[in-house]
Amino acid sequence: MLISNYSSALTSSSSSYCRVSSCTGSLYYYQALEFNVSMDGNCTIVSNSTMDTYGYLYSNTFYPASPLTNVLDMNDDGGGNGQFMLSRYFQILTRYILVVTTYDQSVTGPFSIIATGLVSIRFSQIEGSNSTPPTTTSTPTVISQTDVTSQFSSALTSSSPMFCRTGSCSSSNYYYQAFLLNVSTAGSYSIMSNSSIDTYGYIYNNSFTPSDPSTNMITYDDDGAGARQFLLTIQIDTVARYILVATTYSTNVQGSFLIIANGPGSVGFILI
Repeated sequence: MLISNYSSALTSSSSSYCRVSSCTGSLYYYQALEFNVSMDGNCTIVSNSTMDTYGYLYSNTFYPASPLTNVLDMNDDGGGNGQFMLSRYFQILTRYILVVTTYDQSVTGPFSIIATGLVSIRFSQIEGSNSTPPTTTSTPTVISQTDVTSQFSSALTSSSPMFCRTGSCSSSNYYYQAFLLNVSTAGSYSIMSNSSIDTYGYIYNNSFTPSDPSTNMITYDDDGAGARQFLLTIQIDTVARYILVATTYSTNVQGSFLIIANGPGSVGFILI
């Protein structure tokens, strides 16, 4: 799993446009970031900011005066806590543009972008974008892919089960919860946490054995979503059995948490 990071800020000097269908002026600050991928593969792009962000993904070109032209995907709160999350299969021969903006008008502030997947991404800010699409005799084709966001709230308490997640503990001193994932649509899914505690996430195939946490493990993550939250990206098959284990980086930590899943279908979380 590769993690790519980009940090910047929206300021009063940033470009602005109207991201909705009707504005009295160009009232939404934005940054347009160009990127290509080094190989075909799945990747999840999530924002991390104190601002309520909004993200758009475009193919080839972004026109501020026509923000639905060439749009591939858009998201508001898929990453939780007012942050966007975009997950899809990227192709090496395509030029992608990520537009980072805000839900509300005239908002400024710093932000970071975290891309996680099988491919590395290098973001380059586009200093200027074409204002209008080229003249054409046909209507531009707009590809709209809307992912489904599922959420589940829970908490680690003194009544939660415990295990040794590191393989070398004097006792089982990491609280955890294990969830069976109920998915009806196959595809690429991203699962992340949102909590005030430093979380750690694991996904297992078929079964989870607390006394042997490396058995059947498919993937794991600590801070992939930023702010000490895990981010797991996985290709899910409807005929397989997947188990998510939500735990913590440090021992004996309790607290509430939110799990956010984003993908082509809804995800049900069944506590086991």
